[in-house]
Amino acid sequence: MAEVEIDGDQAVLKLGRMESVEAMHVHTISVPLTAVQSVEAVDDPWPTLRGMKEVGTEVPGRNMIGTRGGEGFKDFCAVHNDGPAVIVTLDPAVSEYDRWVFSGDIRDVPAGMKR
Repeated sequence: MAEVEIDGDQAVLKLGRMESVEAMHVHTISVPLTAVQSVEAVDDPWPTLRGMKEVGTEVPGRNMIGTRGGEGFKDFCAVHNDGPAVIVTLDPAVSEYDRWVFSGDIRDVPAGMKR
């Protein structure tokens, strides 16, 4: 399961080994901590997913691991089944992604990331 942490001045999204395979992506994604614009909790991540799967693995309603994009945005998702998730909105001027959307509890997000 994806986890987020702070490493120096970087916000880091770490993927589990299987998630890396499913996402067809490297094991970690980093952005400057200053790129984090907001962090919010959602009870159900599925209505918040936008765009279409570009790269990765998707079974609608069950798993979306990888990149979703649309006109003018790109999100990285690591969503598993139903349940709570976290949405980290990023500054696209300094980040490859506009948002990270991943299953988990906002209480597990380091305080230094919460805006």
